[in-house]
Amino acid sequence: MGTLTSGLVAFPDAVPDDGQLEVAVITADTWTHWLRVLYRLISGHPERSPLASTTRGSTVDITLDQATPYELDGSPRKAKKRLKASIEPGAITVCVTNQVVASWRP
Repeated sequence: MGTLTSGLVAFPDAVPDDGQLEVAVITADTWTHWLRVLYRLISGHPERSPLASTTRGSTVDITLDQATPYELDGSPRKAKKRLKASIEPGAITVCVTNQVVASWRP
């Protein structure tokens, strides 16, 4: 949990059945900024990047000044000025290391 496709850990405290969304906002806009963010990921301290902010919650509501493209679970999405997402407790069953974890309930 919490790893990117390349195996880099973006959310070291992510838990699949805790009812929390893991959110990262990256403000990198040049290749040197992206290298700085990547360095923090490789060093194991993504939370120390001044170009990345992470948080978690059962509901996330982000409002931006201008429409901006974003990714949701690694898939690119169309530009929006507002993104609102929430957890629906018990909506899925999560399988972790060959065992079924009961659906999360508050």
